[in-house]
Amino acid sequence: MKRPLGQGAMFQIYVENTDSILSALRAINCPLYEEPRESWYRVGDRENGLRQFLVQDPDGYLILFGQSLGTRPIRSGAPTQ
Repeated sequence: MKRPLGQGAMFQIYVENTDSILSALRAINCPLYEEPRESWYRVGDRENGLRQFLVQDPDGYLILFGQSLGTRPIRSGAPTQ
């Protein structure tokens, strides 16, 4: 098998709070593949929020850590992701 082994694969892990994971990764100087961001997705007549970031393990697998931000009414005129 050729490296990176995990090319094209991504795993999603949802946690109560992403702050402790971010702190631990930064403490060991682990680079983030994608910095934390907040995204809101329309689901019916509401928007569901998610704070998420990506890291890549040594074998090339991408791991998304996500934290729910709850729901909110749809904001008129605001784009959703």
